[in-house]
Amino acid sequence: MGESFNNYVKANLQWQGLDEQHPLVNYLAHEGGSLSNPTAEHFLPLLYVLGTWDGVEAMTIPVDGIEMGSLSMLSVLVGA
Repeated sequence: MGESFNNYVKANLQWQGLDEQHPLVNYLAHEGGSLSNPTAEHFLPLLYVLGTWDGVEAMTIPVDGIEMGSLSMLSVLVGA
């Protein structure tokens, strides 16, 4: 479940829909959303980072992977 949610996040990082809400805002709608994020403070910082992204700057994933079968270490870097 953790890997599925991790892939969902990566697939939606650079989403740029104009008239729709970003899919990651409703992260709990994903089948692994609540299991991967037992409390909101595990996920909300990512939304702040995405809010700073202008859609033009480079966005990279410097750290990725699943530890102990379910702990995602996904990190996002904007503008470098």
